[in-house]
Amino acid sequence: MKPLSSKTLFYILLGLWFIIDLIQISTTGIKHDEAYYYVWGQYLDWGYFDHPPMVAVLTFLSDLFFDGLWSIRFFSTVIHTFTVWFIWQTIDEKLKQNTTQVLYFFGLAFSLPMFSAYGFITTPDSVLLFFFAGFTWAFKNFLNRRKTSDIFWLAIAITGMIYSKYHAFLILFLVMVMHWRLVKQKRFWLLFLMVFILVLPHFIWLYHNEFISFKYHLIERSHGFNIKYFLEFIPGQFGVLNPYFLSLFLILVFKKMEMDTFTKTMRFIGVGVLLFFAMMTLKGRVEAHWTTIVSIPIIFVVFPFVLKLSRSKRYIKFVIVSFVGLILVARVLIAVDKFPAQHFDESEIAHYKTMKEFVKDRPVIFRGSFQEPATYYFANSDAKVANKPFYRKRHTQFELWGWQDQYLGQKAFIAVRFSNQAPAHKYRGENFKGWFVDYYQDSRFIEIKYHLKNKSLQKNKTYDIEFEILNTSEIDFHFNDKQMPLHLHVVFIGDDPVKAKSHRLTLPELKILKAGEKKVFKTQFKVPKNLDARSYNLTLSIFSKLGFTTNSKDTLVKIKD
Repeated sequence: MKPLSSKTLFYILLGLWFIIDLIQISTTGIKHDEAYYYVWGQYLDWGYFDHPPMVAVLTFLSDLFFDGLWSIRFFSTVIHTFTVWFIWQTIDEKLKQNTTQVLYFFGLAFSLPMFSAYGFITTPDSVLLFFFAGFTWAFKNFLNRRKTSDIFWLAIAITGMIYSKYHAFLILFLVMVMHWRLVKQKRFWLLFLMVFILVLPHFIWLYHNEFISFKYHLIERSHGFNIKYFLEFIPGQFGVLNPYFLSLFLILVFKKMEMDTFTKTMRFIGVGVLLFFAMMTLKGRVEAHWTTIVSIPIIFVVFPFVLKLSRSKRYIKFVIVSFVGLILVARVLIAVDKFPAQHFDESEIAHYKTMKEFVKDRPVIFRGSFQEPATYYFANSDAKVANKPFYRKRHTQFELWGWQDQYLGQKAFIAVRFSNQAPAHKYRGENFKGWFVDYYQDSRFIEIKYHLKNKSLQKNKTYDIEFEILNTSEIDFHFNDKQMPLHLHVVFIGDDPVKAKSHRLTLPELKILKAGEKKVFKTQFKVPKNLDARSYNLTLSIFSKLGFTTNSKDTLVKIKD
């Protein structure tokens, strides 16, 4: 019998990995983020609040052919298979001549936890990995030869990366630092022009939406320095990138050894990405998986060294087999929702289907972020849904769409998961918390401008305030509504908006604010006595069953004893 060739074994193992991922996408419950990207795929656009649009294209394509979990994940599994293929095609021929090298390659790649996971989870990182792998293949060819086709494929790969996630700009910056002399070549400018034309629709979308995605990532996610962010980042990287292979990669960064220009570039990208996100911990929390793209540089840098080690160090085979075994065990635990680090839950689909039966045709307004409304929408294709974020917390694509606008003045169900005030409902074995209202009014549509003479305030003392209140919606607001009353507060916000203190204003004359109406009031407020002597942001906000809403600008005030 003729022994297997390295090429045949590669495609056998690639096909086996693909089958494993298909089984996984069928048995692993949904993640809220995936449901969110599914909703995007139902409303294709050139951009979204959180990310560029490529992940939406992925869920759109999956939904064309499949239902259920496959309608989100199928093409993630397909492109992950091609991600592995691109990496293998980019590796030097001398490193893939025999079956042993193939086995070590798959052992290394499969052992990288998040790289492996993105074969069955749909996120922007899944698509970024695919286009980054394609970029490495095209860029290596671009460096080593001068074919026009290389410029074309490189332009497609770069465009795909930019449309996948803004990490692309970091990768491209690091590449240009290493290869700045490319700017002297005409083919570089041809490449630049092609990419510019291809990504222009996304930047037009950003312009029309006031660069909302950049503002969110660069400003809104900034929370100031906290040492815990950095201390969380370090162990998180070893979990995402495999403790052994990440350690080996970092050792090889400082080890003097022969590397070609391409491998040096991959090493530089890997180190640059890790250092960049380590520095990002100075301004806020960094999610561990944001560095998953380093998996690809790790493969290119570590794989040749692993092959070299395998000739003299027998333990390397044991290490790889052990990690492959651990990954397989973790996948089984994920499939049965017993994996402690993540939550995948198929029962949530049934929960939200039952909720839809319970509320009948009423729109559901979720208090909180995107997770619940996205999963509710995925579970019910004809769902009427919107959300109201927690006070001063992150916004979402739902607000950018403005879905809440169409439900104003209608009957609705306001759903809250954690509330001591909300009534509990039980229906067909499922528990829900929230209120039925016959006239939904969302105070986000009320704008307030106020004038405060004093910026230095004393606890427990009363001060005058004058303000103008405007209804920007097309419905009347009923402040004394029995089911959904609205209350105006002076709010003092410290470091955490959740712990804000407030004083409710008494305005008996403010009963109805008609559509488009503007009113002016003069009243007084009392500074809460339980405030600390420090600076606070003072603002006027309206409180309802949706919680506080942002209705006016902040004024920095100093509280004294």
